[in-house]
Parts: sequence; structure tokens; C-alpha cells
Amino acid sequence: MKKNSNKYPVKTDINLAIREKKQNKLSTTIPTFIILVIAIAIFSKFAVINRLEQASEAENSATVAQQQLETLKEYTNNYPKVLEEYNALLASKSSLNVVATPMERLGLVERYLISASQVNSFDVVDDVITAQISGVTLNQISTIYANLMSDPLIDNVQVYTASTNDKNNSLTTATMTIQLLVDDSLAIDDTSSSAE
Repeated sequence: MKKNSNKYPVKTDINLAIREKKQNKLSTTIPTFIILVIAIAIFSKFAVINRLEQASEAENSATVAQQQLETLKEYTNNYPKVLEEYNALLASKSSLNVVATPMERLGLVERYLISASQVNSFDVVDDVITAQISGVTLNQISTIYANLMSDPLIDNVQVYTASTNDKNNSLTTATMTIQLLVDDSLAIDDTSSSAE
């Protein structure tokens, strides 16, 4: 019998070499870190800081608008009293020599105001009709004004206030004072007859 002539290698030592990890070089780490910091700063600027600035500006605008509203309310808080005093003054100075009869005065309100707008209130004192109307645009108020001024029984018309209630439809509320025509010759006749 023949012996197997194949020879196998025999290892007589052990390889104890350790594969070392690559060390991060500063030349690649620092630029990466800087790019990361810049990206975080840009994100913070646009996503956080700008939003906070916009919110702050909106809050400041709202505060200014609220202050203006309070000032306006304070400035006009005695308007009803002044209007009442004005009407009382007109009533005391007005004569009873109004050309329009009481029914004609009510007819003026119906013809020019009730038919063209929503009349919230009206007051007829001698030769003055004061009315608050709503549900009309500024153009419609102008038309009502022109129609009133064309009537021979009316001497003058004044629009005291106009305020926007509904931005979508631009509807307004207005207070109008209508001065009726007075026959001054009758007042002179009354004075001369009372002097006699």
C-alpha cells in the first residue's frame, strides 16, 4: 500500500493584526459641521423666526386697530346726546310755518326713505325730519339724497354718518336730517299781527 504523498501546509503562527478604524479627518468633519449649522440656521430663520415676526406684526396691527377703535368710540360716545340737543335746538328755533302738512311730511318719509331703504327710526319735529336708514349702499344713499333735494317741500338734506356694516355687500347705515321748506312770510305776518 502506498502512502498518500499529498502534503498539507502547516501553520505555525497566528496573525494577530487588528484592522484599525479610519480616523475622521478634521478637513472633512469641520465643513460637514459648518454645513449642518448653516442648514439649521436657515431652517430656523424661515420656519420659526419669520413666522414669529409675522405673528408679532399682526398682533401689533391688531393692537393699533383696537386703540383706534377705542379712540373713535370715545370721540363719538356723546353723539346721540349732541344729536338730541341739535334736534331740540332746531325744534325751538323752527317756526310752525312749515309748507308741508303733517301728512305730507309722513308721505316724504314713505316716498323717499321707506321705499328705498330700511328705516330704523325717524323723528318729525316741526320743520326737521331726522331718520336713520340702513341696508343701502353709498350710491343708493346718494340717489336718495338727490331725490330728496329735488322735492319742492324740502329745503336742505344733510347726511350725518355713514358706516360700513358688511364688507362683502358694502351696506351702510346713515343718519339723515331733512330740513323742510318754511314760509318766512307767514312768520313775519304772525309777528306783525301779534305786535298789533
